[in-house]
Amino acid sequence: MLYRILADRRNFFMMSFSHAFMMDSFKRGKPIANDPSPVLYADDWVAPDVKFVDGYPENKQEKAMCDILYDMGHLFLTEYASEVLKTYLREGELLPVTYDNKNGFIFNPLKILEANTTMSLRDNNGDISSLAFDGEAPVFKTEFDRYSGVYCNSEFKNAIEKAGLKGAVFSADLSATFITDNKEGSH
Repeated sequence: MLYRILADRRNFFMMSFSHAFMMDSFKRGKPIANDPSPVLYADDWVAPDVKFVDGYPENKQEKAMCDILYDMGHLFLTEYASEVLKTYLREGELLPVTYDNKNGFIFNPLKILEANTTMSLRDNNGDISSLAFDGEAPVFKTEFDRYSGVYCNSEFKNAIEKAGLKGAVFSADLSATFITDNKEGSH
């Protein structure tokens, strides 16, 4: 089974890049914070210090730090999460970041799967109404959603759950772009 990885903004802090890092990444033509395209960053990556902020301030619930977090076509991973999941992260880049005097990574998935063109549909507004794939991979992206989603197979999902990593929500509805109250499960 395949899943879309979503961010649990209600319960966990969201990652934020500094303005200076974002401006520098635009100058270099690689704006990772705003562009989910599958491009290589490692060759000229300068490890930024990222912050974690309340991504759902209207919800007065106290937020926690995540272990794994979806962010615009990429995944933030703590050092521990990257170690636990390293066998699944071979088809992509682990880009170092620091946060709160700790080390972490942004995983840039480079595995691309083509959507099944018969079962993947868009509505009249151009939004994806259904999404399906013929194959699978531990972690991947697709051109069908302009590389904005991060998808995974059951093995990757199970590894996250077994390790007790927090912050990811998995949706069996691959066209989902946000968490609904009927979410599949938050981890």
